[in-house]
Amino acid sequence: MNVAMLPAGDDPDNFIRKLGGSAYQDKLRNSRPYLEYLLDRAAASHDLSKDDSRREFLHSMLTVAARIPDAAARDQFADRLAHKARITEEVVRTEIRKAAVQRQTTVEERKVTAFGHIKSAEKALIWGIMKDSAAAVPALHDLEDADLDGLLTEGILRQARSLQGWPIEAIPKTLVERLSRGEVGLVEEICRQPSPPALTVAYCVMTLKKLRVERELAETQRELDRLQEQGTSGDGGLINTVLLKKQQLVARRESLREVEIRS
Repeated sequence: MNVAMLPAGDDPDNFIRKLGGSAYQDKLRNSRPYLEYLLDRAAASHDLSKDDSRREFLHSMLTVAARIPDAAARDQFADRLAHKARITEEVVRTEIRKAAVQRQTTVEERKVTAFGHIKSAEKALIWGIMKDSAAAVPALHDLEDADLDGLLTEGILRQARSLQGWPIEAIPKTLVERLSRGEVGLVEEICRQPSPPALTVAYCVMTLKKLRVERELAETQRELDRLQEQGTSGDGGLINTVLLKKQQLVARRESLREVEIRS
């Protein structure tokens, strides 16, 4: 996601009415990657000439870095973070790996202890992957990585998606071989259910997409509330960007509901 900065007090509608659609398109073309913006904004809010403030800045950005799924993007972020924090790249990358391991450990513990909180759509999809791969695995093509973010079964479903194109009969065994011990335990628990789930694969996929939109809407609303509490003096453009994102998510939610109704 990119961040386009608009003048304080402007929203996209006002901006377009005053300066035209081409000016707004120029703003979008010159927008900055969100991670780059986030790093610079965090650096600007800390006095990096002081050790305590620099450590606080580094700690806050390590949490962000640990959640970046793409290795190349994570390394690029680490290099820019090292430059900002005035620390060697190797130290920063080591700290990011530690933060990622800590996050993974927390996620693993959460997965093992929260089986009862796994959504029915997740359970039904995993049951299908293991018991009816021919129907379930192709349907995973309709899911995006972001649809799986934050799910208790995220790691399982990501691995299953990576097996598209494999011989159908080999998928259940291969999937289990690629999972962690905690994930294997979840799969075994799901497969012990006495009868197949009542949910279709298509319904499960649609449900996970809707859950993603709801998660992003909640996150966007929290960010919007935070920015509005701080006032718009320095963040008017960001508030407008977040408002636009919220509008797009609401439209996306309505679109998914219409598809579900037609189905």
